[in-house]
Amino acid sequence: MASADVRYDLGECYPRPRRLLLAPARAVRADLAFARPVTLLVSDHNPGAAELAAELRAALLQATPPRARSSRSLAELRFSVAAVSEAERETIGMAAVLSRANPAVPEAAQQPGALFFLLYLRDDTFAGEAGERLAEQLRLLRTLATPLVPQSWLARHPRVLLVHERDRARGGCAEFGRFFETTPEDLVEGGLYADIAVAFHEEPFRQVSLALAARKLGACANI
Repeated sequence: MASADVRYDLGECYPRPRRLLLAPARAVRADLAFARPVTLLVSDHNPGAAELAAELRAALLQATPPRARSSRSLAELRFSVAAVSEAERETIGMAAVLSRANPAVPEAAQQPGALFFLLYLRDDTFAGEAGERLAEQLRLLRTLATPLVPQSWLARHPRVLLVHERDRARGGCAEFGRFFETTPEDLVEGGLYADIAVAFHEEPFRQVSLALAARKLGACANI
């Protein structure tokens, strides 16, 4: 990317006001790292989510200066990805991850640190049987956000990272408002979209999107 700043439109992230974010390109190339371990939960019922998580993981490694890249690992980044699925008895479901008591839960998801659940929004999100299972996983997360749940306990459980795919080649859609029509009504009314989604465009703007998503997860940059 050129060294000039990149204007990046986040106006589609309803319901917030339309605005432009001026993101220095050097921030995309910064050495991004996490101050504490971060685990990103990826649903097998969310089409394209695993690919997006892999793209983000690759970008974090790529952000490392070339002289240090060969020795840097994901463990040193303190970033890991864990799949959750309700399809088979042998797979790890959302309830097991939330309890963290199941020995089959990935070790990364049991460690102290931040947990995020990736919700990757594109044309086919919430479609068919996969969409129903994804909605059930999100409902499990929503049950945590009640006055009866101690904040100290809630802090150790997943927050939702919203990603809005806008690249048509990846099944994206231009208007965020579409998801208010395709998402189960109880999830919308429960505040699923209260946070601002990170919009993912095609290149070269995608590099900015990846940096913004990493920062949402708590990554810090050493420029």
